[in-house]
Amino acid sequence: MGYSNYYEKLKKGLTTSLTVAAGAVSRAAEVAKDLAEDVLTLKCLKDYKLAGHVATAGPGNSWKISAAVNKKPGAVFPEASVWILDKKGLIDQASRAGRARGFDSFFELQRRSCNQLVKIKHPGVIKVIEPLEETSGQMVFVTEPIFGSLSNMLTQFRDVPAAPEDRSGAVLSPLEVKYGLCHIADTLHFLHSEARLAHCNLNPGSVIVTKDGGWKLAGFEFAGGIADFGGPSGAAVAFEYTSAHPSPWEEYCAPPLPYTAPELVGGCMASSAASLSGADCFSLAALCYQLLAGRQLLPVGSSTGEYRSRLSGLGSADMSGVAGSLQPLLRAMLSQSAAARPNAAAFAGCQWFAEDMLLRCLKFLDSILQRDSGQKVAFLRDLSTCWQQFDDRLLQHRVLPPIVQQMRSDAVALAALPVVLAIMGRMKPQGFAASGILPVLKPIFEHADGEVLLALVRHLSVFYNLMPSDAHASVLMPLMLRAFDSNSTRAQEETLKALQRLAPDMPYALLRQQLMPRVVGLCLRTTSLVVRTSALALMAQAAHRLDKEAAGAMLDVCSQIVAVDRSAGTAMAVLRLGDAIGKHYGPELTCIKVLPLLCPLLVSPGLNPQLFGSYISTVRVLLDTVAEKTGSALAAAADAAGTANAAAAAGSKPAGMYVRLLLLAAAALAICQADSLGGRKLQQGFGDPGQQTCPIQYCKEASACVYSSRTKAWQCKSCNFPRIPNTRQTECVCPAGMYPMANGGCAPCKMNQFCPLGQSATTTTARNCPPNTVTLKTGARSVNDCFNKPGYRYFRTSSGVRAIACGDDEYTVGLKKQTTCTRCMPGFKTDPANPPGIHTSSAVCVAPPGSFVAGDSVVPCPKGEYSDSYDSSTSCTTCLDEFGEGITTEKANSTSRSDCKWLERGYALVDDRKRAVLTTLSVLVNDQNNRQWVGAKPCPQNYYCRGGNPESNGVPLPCPGTGANQLWTEGEGAIAVDECVAPPGFVYKKTGVAETAEPCEQGQYKEGWNRLTTCDYCAGTSISSLLTNDLWLSDPTTFINKLDPNTGITMQQVAVRGSPENCYIQRGMGVMSMRDIKTGTTFFQAVICPADSYGINGPNPGTGVFKKYGRTITPCTACPTNMKTGQYATDAVNAENKITDYLTKVAPLMTTTTLHSLSAAGGYFSVDACATQDGYGYYSGSSQICPAGTYNGKGNKDPCTQCPFGTTTDSGEDTNVDVGSCSVYIQGYGLVNGATAMCAVGTWQGVDKAKDSDGEACTTCPVGYVTGDVGSISAANCSLCAAGYGDFDPLTGNKAAHTDLAGLTCQFCPAGYYGPASRTATPCLACPTSRTYTYSWDGTDDVFSPLATSPAGAKDINDCVADMAQTVDGAFELPLVLSHRAVTKLPDADNLKTCAQRCRETPTCAAVTFDYLEVACYMWQPVTDKPFNLAGGVAVKVFPSQNLALSTKVQTKAMGNGQYTFWMDGDESAGVPAALNTSATYYTTPTLPSSPKLQDCLDACTNSNLCVGARFGAYTLATDEIDATPSSTCRLIMAKVQPGNSRRSLIKADFNSFTQSLVVPPGYYTDPGSNTIQLCNDDVNDRTGAAANAVSYYCLGGLVGVANRTVCPAALSDGVYTPPDAAKSADCWSLLKPGYQFTADARKAAACDANKYCPGSVVGGYTYTGTAGAGSVDCPTGTLTSSPGVTGTSAVDSTACRNLQPGYYYSGTAGVAPTQLNSGNVLVCTKGYFCDGDEDIPSSPGNAEKGRTQCQTGTTTATAANTNTADTNCNILLPRYYFTGESTAVDTDTIKLCPDNAYCPGQTGVSYSTVLVGILECPGYTCTQGGTLGNPASCSAAGAGGAGTSSDGQSSPKGCNKLDAGMYYNPVVGAASVPALGTTILQCPPDKWCDGTAIITVYSAVTGISGTCPTDGSTSVAGSDGEDDCTLVAGWYYTGVGGVLNSNTIQPCKPGNVCIGTRTFVISTANEQGLTQCAGGLTCTKGVLCLTNADCVMA
Repeated sequence: MGYSNYYEKLKKGLTTSLTVAAGAVSRAAEVAKDLAEDVLTLKCLKDYKLAGHVATAGPGNSWKISAAVNKKPGAVFPEASVWILDKKGLIDQASRAGRARGFDSFFELQRRSCNQLVKIKHPGVIKVIEPLEETSGQMVFVTEPIFGSLSNMLTQFRDVPAAPEDRSGAVLSPLEVKYGLCHIADTLHFLHSEARLAHCNLNPGSVIVTKDGGWKLAGFEFAGGIADFGGPSGAAVAFEYTSAHPSPWEEYCAPPLPYTAPELVGGCMASSAASLSGADCFSLAALCYQLLAGRQLLPVGSSTGEYRSRLSGLGSADMSGVAGSLQPLLRAMLSQSAAARPNAAAFAGCQWFAEDMLLRCLKFLDSILQRDSGQKVAFLRDLSTCWQQFDDRLLQHRVLPPIVQQMRSDAVALAALPVVLAIMGRMKPQGFAASGILPVLKPIFEHADGEVLLALVRHLSVFYNLMPSDAHASVLMPLMLRAFDSNSTRAQEETLKALQRLAPDMPYALLRQQLMPRVVGLCLRTTSLVVRTSALALMAQAAHRLDKEAAGAMLDVCSQIVAVDRSAGTAMAVLRLGDAIGKHYGPELTCIKVLPLLCPLLVSPGLNPQLFGSYISTVRVLLDTVAEKTGSALAAAADAAGTANAAAAAGSKPAGMYVRLLLLAAAALAICQADSLGGRKLQQGFGDPGQQTCPIQYCKEASACVYSSRTKAWQCKSCNFPRIPNTRQTECVCPAGMYPMANGGCAPCKMNQFCPLGQSATTTTARNCPPNTVTLKTGARSVNDCFNKPGYRYFRTSSGVRAIACGDDEYTVGLKKQTTCTRCMPGFKTDPANPPGIHTSSAVCVAPPGSFVAGDSVVPCPKGEYSDSYDSSTSCTTCLDEFGEGITTEKANSTSRSDCKWLERGYALVDDRKRAVLTTLSVLVNDQNNRQWVGAKPCPQNYYCRGGNPESNGVPLPCPGTGANQLWTEGEGAIAVDECVAPPGFVYKKTGVAETAEPCEQGQYKEGWNRLTTCDYCAGTSISSLLTNDLWLSDPTTFINKLDPNTGITMQQVAVRGSPENCYIQRGMGVMSMRDIKTGTTFFQAVICPADSYGINGPNPGTGVFKKYGRTITPCTACPTNMKTGQYATDAVNAENKITDYLTKVAPLMTTTTLHSLSAAGGYFSVDACATQDGYGYYSGSSQICPAGTYNGKGNKDPCTQCPFGTTTDSGEDTNVDVGSCSVYIQGYGLVNGATAMCAVGTWQGVDKAKDSDGEACTTCPVGYVTGDVGSISAANCSLCAAGYGDFDPLTGNKAAHTDLAGLTCQFCPAGYYGPASRTATPCLACPTSRTYTYSWDGTDDVFSPLATSPAGAKDINDCVADMAQTVDGAFELPLVLSHRAVTKLPDADNLKTCAQRCRETPTCAAVTFDYLEVACYMWQPVTDKPFNLAGGVAVKVFPSQNLALSTKVQTKAMGNGQYTFWMDGDESAGVPAALNTSATYYTTPTLPSSPKLQDCLDACTNSNLCVGARFGAYTLATDEIDATPSSTCRLIMAKVQPGNSRRSLIKADFNSFTQSLVVPPGYYTDPGSNTIQLCNDDVNDRTGAAANAVSYYCLGGLVGVANRTVCPAALSDGVYTPPDAAKSADCWSLLKPGYQFTADARKAAACDANKYCPGSVVGGYTYTGTAGAGSVDCPTGTLTSSPGVTGTSAVDSTACRNLQPGYYYSGTAGVAPTQLNSGNVLVCTKGYFCDGDEDIPSSPGNAEKGRTQCQTGTTTATAANTNTADTNCNILLPRYYFTGESTAVDTDTIKLCPDNAYCPGQTGVSYSTVLVGILECPGYTCTQGGTLGNPASCSAAGAGGAGTSSDGQSSPKGCNKLDAGMYYNPVVGAASVPALGTTILQCPPDKWCDGTAIITVYSAVTGISGTCPTDGSTSVAGSDGEDDCTLVAGWYYTGVGGVLNSNTIQPCKPGNVCIGTRTFVISTANEQGLTQCAGGLTCTKGVLCLTNADCVMA
C-alpha cells in the first residue's frame, strides 16, 4: 500500500503543478490581453487580424507597424499594415523626467500628419485605408501593406526586434534606389505644383517602401501650404534646435536636422514661397547623397553649430559614390539659396535617370495600361533581352505583376508568356506568393485558348511548383480540364506530358477525385494515338497512388479501348499500365483482371518482333510473380498442416505439458507485475516454524528477507526503492536527504532543512538550517549543506555554523559560504538607512548625494545638476528639469534643489507672471510687490545676458542705440554685447562711442546679422561710374521678426531690404553679367531689352508695377527663330506687350522712385510681341518656313495651314501666305465633278499641275484600259483592262504584250471569254463549263456536256452560256418539221455528240435533232433574206454554261438566264413555211398588253418551264414593239417532252446575232441579210501595214441585216490607222502608230519632232483632234533627242531623250519606270554644282549619275538652278576662301584658303576677273604688295601692329585673335565687340606690358595684358611689349638683386645719390642701376625726392 499512496500523491502533485502552470499561463494571457486591449477594441481594426511587428517609421521610430490580414472575404485590401503609436509608453517616459505633458505637441503633430495623409490622394503618398483612431494609450490607423521605412532598409531592419526573415538583412539595389528617388521626385513635384504644399520633413523615416516595392511619402506633420506661405494659416517653417542633445519630446517636434534646408533652421522665416519648395529639394538632395554615397551628408545630430560649420563646406563636399552626371545637379540642389535650387521636376528629368535603360523599362511598366497593343508587344520583345538585369525584388513586385495583368489580351499574352515564364523560373514559392499575381492568373487560366492555352500547359510544372497546394485545385485544375476539353491535340498531349512529371507529388484527393476521371474520359474519346498513349502512361505512373477500386476501373477502360484499337502503341501503353497495377496490387488483381487484359494483345497485329519480345517478357514476369507468391503461400499452408498432424500422432501429453508451460509463464508474468506494484510477496518462511512471512516492512523480496537463527531476528538485505536497510538491517529506512512519508514512500528533504540517515522506518530526521542560512536545493543530508543567505557572511564556530549581516559599503551574494563581504567599488556607498541583510549584491552600492553612476565609476553632478539621495541613477536631476532652461548651479557636486539659483549665459529670470526680469532679484522681490522668480527664459531680443548671480552679473543689458536705430540681436539668448549687430537691411555705424543701425537705401540691400558698415548694391558694384544708368530697384520685402521680451513670440515683422531677393527689375527688362575693363569688376547690369527680344513680365502684385525679384542673371530672351518684334506684329499686339514707362530712382542712392517715360526702342515683355513673317509658321517655340503644301501670313503665332484637299503650293514661289498659294493639284488629284478629288478609276493625273481658270481635269485612260484604284498618278497606272476587255487579239486569238503595236492589247473579249470589272489581272477569263444533259435510251445514259460561249466583250460570268443546250433535261425534242427544206439529215453523224459537233461547225446551224431509233442526225439551218424588222423571227432560249445550283454568281432565273438567240424561220406573208412546226399543238399564246413589246414576249417564255422560245411578228426599233396581229404576234414554242421518245434536240447559241434589241452597236456591222454581227475592221494590216495603201472602215451600227460598214477616205500618210471599232467617219485614221504625231490635216501624220517622243495611241491614248503636234511628248525637262539620241519614228518613249541640256543632270535614280527618263531622275542642277550639258545618258539608264560637276572647293552656287551651266556660276565665295585674281579661271590656282593675318567672310555675286576678291585685313595688318593688292602668301603687320590670326582659313574678324606684341584687346561695354584697331585693339596701357602671346577667346573680357610694372618707382610707355620696357621713375633705382623686377628691387633713391629716372635698365643684370652719385662731399638722403644734382647738399 506504500507505493500506491506514493503514486496517488505524485499524481495529485502533478495535477496541482499543471493547475498552477495553467493559472500562470492564464494570468500571462490576461496581462497580454490588457496590454492589447486599447488596440483590439478600436473600430478601425475590427475587420483585421494582426500578424506581427514588421517595421517602424516616424521620428525616433515611434510608429510600430504590424502586418494585418482582412478577415472579410473578397475585401478590396486583403492585406494591410497597422500603424500603432504607444502614447502611454511615451507619456510614462516623459513622466519619469518630470515632463508628463512633454509629448503633447508631438501627439498633435502626428494627428496633423494623419489628417494630411487622408486628404492627399496621389500614388506617391501612402494610402490610408482606415483613418486615425485614438485612445488614452494608443494612436492607430491602417494603410496599404508596406515593407518598411527607408530608415529600416538603411539599417537592414536591425531597429525592428525579431524582424521577419524576408526583411532581416534586406539591402536596396542601385536600381531600386534610382527608381525610388524618381518616384519621390515625382511626388514632390505634384505636391509643389498641384497641391501647392511643401513636405518640409523629407528623411529616411518619412519615406515608406510599400510591399510592392514602391517608394511613397508619409510624415506630413510639418507640411505647409505654398500659396499661403508666411500667413497665419501657413505651417511653421522655421524650426528651433536649442540643444545638441535634446530630449525626445523636443527632438520629435522638429524635422531631423541632417536633412533640413538652411532656411528652415535657426528661427528665421524663409523669404519666399520658392524657398519652401526649395527646402524639399535640399532634403531630397541630402537623402539622395546618403543613398548613393553610403554616408550622411550632414552627420550633425541636433547640433546647429556643427550644422552651420558643415553647411559652409557643401560646395566642395566629397561626391565619391555619386554618378558624375548627377553631381552638378546635386550640388545645385544643395545651394544655400533656395531660389537657386533646381526643382523636383528638374531632378526627375535629369540625365542620370534618362540614360538608364532599366529605369525606362520600369517607368513604361508603370504606365503600361495607357499603351496600345503594338507598343506593349514591342516592349515585351525588348524586355526579353534584358529582364535578367533586374534584381529579384523588382522582378517580383514591379516587373512581373503589370506584365501578367496584360495577359488578358491574347495578342499581348503570346508576347508576354516567354518573359513571364523566364522570370517565374527564377522565383521561389515565397517570392511568387509575395508578388501577388495568383488572383490575376486565375481568370487568365480559366479563359485561355488557342496558342495561349498551349503555351500555358507546356509549362504547367513551372506554375505547379510555385503555387500553393490549394491553388492546384482552384487554378491549375481548371486549366488542365480546359485543355482536355479543347479540340487541340497538342494542348492535350502537352498537358498529359506535364502531368506525368507532377503526378508523383500531387495530393491524393486531387489525383483521385478530379484528375484521373477526366484523364480516363479523354483516353476513351480521343482519336489521337499520341493523346491516348500519353493518357495511359499517366495512368500507369499514378497507379501505385490509387486505391484498388480505381485501379480496377482503369483496367476496365483499357478493355474498352483495346476492343477498338489494338495498335502497337496502344498495346504497349496498356501493357505498362497492367504491369504497374500487377506489381502494386499483387496476384489477385493480376490474375483476375491484368492477365486476361494483356494476354489477348500478344497476338496484336501491330507488334513487331522487338515489341513482341518486350511484351511477352513483361507477361512472363507477372506470371512468375503470381507463381512465386501464390506457391509460397500454399507451401506455408501445407507445412502448417503437416506439423499439426505430427503433434497429434505423438500423443496429448506433450501438448498438454506445452499448454501448461504457457499458462505457468503467463501466471509468473502476472505475479511479477503484481510484485512490482507492491503486492503480495512469495512466501518464504521455512526457517521460522512460527512465522511464515517476512516481518520487515518494505523489504524488496522474499529472498532478501532472512531470519537469523543466531540473533533470532529478521534481516532485510534489499529494500524497496528508495529505501535502504538501516545499519543493523532490521528496518528499511529512508536514505540521508530524505524523510519518510505516511504512504510509506520517502520524500526529498525540504528547502532550508537537512535530513541525516535515520534508523527508524517511520521517524523523520529533518532539521532546520541555522539562522540566515539556506540550502541550495532539496535533499540536504547534513548541516554542511546549509549556506549563508545573500547579504550575510558564513561564520563557523565551535558551537556550530552562523551567518552575520554585511556592514556599510559592503555586500555579498551569499550561497557560497563566503566568510567576508565584498567592499563597494571606490566612490560607491550604501545607504546608511538600509536594514541588515539587504546588502545582497553590488546593486546596493550606489552613488551618494551630489553624484551619479557612470559605468563603473561614481561621478560628481556637473554644474546645473544635483542629486539629493543615495541611488543608482545614471544622471543627476537637472535644474532644467526643475526650473526649465537657463537655471543652473553655482558649482558642481550640488546636493540640493535649492542649489539651482544661478543664471546661465544668455538667460534672464522669469517672474511668477511669466514676464522677463530685467532688474536684480532683490528689486524684483522688494520693489515689485514681492514678485517671485519661477524660472528663466532666453535673454530677450535686443538684450544680452552675461549669466551668473541674478543680483549682479546676471541682470540683462540692452543693446546700444535707441529707437529705430538700436542695434539688434538675431534672436533671443545673446550672451555678450558683440551679439548686438545691424540686422538685415541695416548697416552698423559708430560715431565716437555711439553705436547705431542705419537702413539701406533704394537699389541696395544688406544680408545677415552683422556689423557691416555698407550696404550692397543690387548691381553688384559700388563704382559710381557704373551706376550712372543703374535701373536696379529694391523693396523692403524681407521681414525680420521683432520678438516679445516676455514670450519670445513674434510681436512685429519689420520689412527691410535684407536680401538680394529684394532687388528687382521691371517689366521689359533683363539682367546681364558685365565686366569693367579698367577695374576687372564683374557686375549685374539691368537693361531695357532691345528690339527683337523681350524681357521679364513678372507677377503683378496689384500695384500696377510688374517686378521680378532676385538678383539673378536674366538675359533678354531673343525672339524665336525667324520671328521679330515691331515690324511683323500688329499695332495692337505691340501695344499689349511693350512698356511705355518705368520706375527709376529720383537720384542715386535715394529711397524714393519716380515714373520715367521709355524713349528707346525695345521694352517688350512677352514672347507674344514676337510675330512670324509671311510664309512662316509657328511650331514649338520657333518659326519655320511653311513647307510645301502649307501657307501662313505674318503677324501671328499660328502653325502653317494645310492646303485644301488635293492641292499644294507652287514650288517656284518663295513664300506661301494664303490659300491662294495653293495653286497646284497634287499628283493623283484633279477636278472631278466640279470639285477637287482623287482622280476616279480609269483616270490619272501625273506631275503637280497648276490650276487654270476652269481647274485641271484628270486624264482618261485609253479605250479599253482602266486604273486599279482612284488617285492614279501616271498613264502607267492604266494597267488593267476595262470590263469586257482583255489581253486578247480578237482577230488572231493570241494573248498580246503591252509593247506590241496598237490594237493588240485590251480588246473585246472573244466568244467563250468574259472580262469582269473586279479582276486584278488583264487576260480575259474563259467561261466555265459544268453543265450536263442526260437522256436514257435503251437502258443507257447518254450524257452530253456542252461547251461554253459568250458574246464578244462579255463583262460577267452571267454572259457565259452553253453552246448547245436543251430546254429541260431528259426527253426533249424541238418541234422541227424534219421534211422542211431548211432541215438536213446528216448521214455521218451516228451519235448525239457528233451531231452536235456538226452543228457547231456549221455557222448557219440553229439546232439539231438526233433520233436514237433511226440513228440519224437532223440539222436545222434557217433560211430567209428578210431582217427581223420586216418578217419577225424566232427567239430561242440559251442557258448558263454551268449548273445554277453550283454557281453563286449567276443570277438564277426560271429555265435559262433570260437571254436568247435570234433566227429567221420562214416568212408567212411571203408563203415561206417555217421549219418549226406551227401547229397549235406546239404553241401557246400568252396574254400580253395591247401594244406588246418584244421584251414582254420574251419574259413570258422565260417564265415558262417548257417554253423553247418565242415566234414574234415584225419588229419596230423605235418602240421595241412587235406586230400585234393575233396570227403573227407572240407565240410561245413549247417543247415536246415524251418519255421513251427516240428523238432528242439540242439548240445552238449563236452570239453573232445575240442581242435582245436586235440592234447592231456602233463599231460593228452585219453583211446584208445576215444575222452575224462583226467587228468593223478586222484586217491586221490596218494597224501594222502601210496606211497609205490600206483600206479601213467605219460602222454606224443599226438593225441586224442592214447595218453595213462604210469605207473610210484614204489615209494621207503613214503613221495613222483606224480603230477596230470605228463608229463614225471621224474615227477614220484617227489613231497614231508609235513614232508619229498628228498634223493639222485629218488622216495624216508626221514623224516625231526633235526633242520629243511619240508613244502612239496605245500608250498615250491619243485621237485626232485637229491640233498639229498632238501625240508628241516633250522630252523630260533638261534632255534633248539630238545626237547620239534617236529621232523621228524611232522616238517612241523617253529613252530617246538621252542628251542632257546645260543646267540639268541625270541622278541615276530610276523612279517609277526604271528604264525611262522623267522628272524624278532628270533634275535641275543642285546647289554647289554646275551642269554644262556635255554629257550623254546611256541608252539603258541605270544608277550611275551623269552631267553634274562639283564647284571648286571654296565656292558654291546661289541656289539649285538650271542656270548653273559653268564653273563661273559658282560665284559665291564660301567663308574662309578668296579669289586671287591671277586669272579668270576658277580652279585651285585662283581659289585659295584665306592666308594668315587676314579673314575671308565670303562673298556673293563674284565676277571672276583679274581682281582680288574676298579678303579682308586683320586689324593692324596689310595685304598689299608694292602698293597694290596682289596674290599674298600672307599679310604683314603695318605700323605698330594689331591682331593677327593664330591659323589660316579664318572667316570673321573674331579669327583675328592673336594679339601682336605691345597690343591688347579691350571690349566695348554693352556692345557685341570684335577685334578692331583703335576701338578694341589698342596699344598696351602705360605701366603695363603686352608680350604678344595672348589669344582672344572671350570677347567680353580684356585680353593681352601680360604684366604690370611695379606700381612705385617704375613705369612704361603705351605699347610696351615686355617687362624690360619698364623704365625707372625719377627718385627710384634698380637694386639688381636676384635679377627680377618687383617692388623689392625698385627702391627709393639710395642715400648719397640722385635718381634722374627715364632710363632703361637691364633686368637680368645684378648691378645697381639708375643711381648718379652726388659730387664729393655732397649727399642726398630724401629718397624719392632725390631727383637732380641740385638735390645734393652738404653732408
